[in-house]
Amino acid sequence: MTSKQEENSIIHKTLIITTISLSMLITNLDISIVNIALPTLAREYSTGTEEVSRIILLYVLAMAAFLPVFGKISDNKGTEKIFTLGYIVFTISSLLCALSPNLLFLQISRFIQGIGSAMLLANVATI
Repeated sequence: MTSKQEENSIIHKTLIITTISLSMLITNLDISIVNIALPTLAREYSTGTEEVSRIILLYVLAMAAFLPVFGKISDNKGTEKIFTLGYIVFTISSLLCALSPNLLFLQISRFIQGIGSAMLLANVATI
């Protein structure tokens, strides 16, 4: 291997590790970070904390329910494809969460975000 190929290989490996680390960070951080915003969300949407707390529940429920499903799909379709699709789903649903006009839309967006999170987490160990 030439020095240029070795350098490209090191850069490629670094990018892979960075991408995987970032996916672990965002999926795990997203579980707990919303806790901080619950009182603000309850005021913003003029509802109680029990309604707003479903935002967290739906994310974790979707992630837990779809994790084994996407593990099996990844075995058949390829880990890189599902991992990349997971990043896309997670990113788009994060944007939808930020633009949510009402609580129901936010809850649905968080559920979809949990699905994207499951797609990411199902493939982290294998990549």
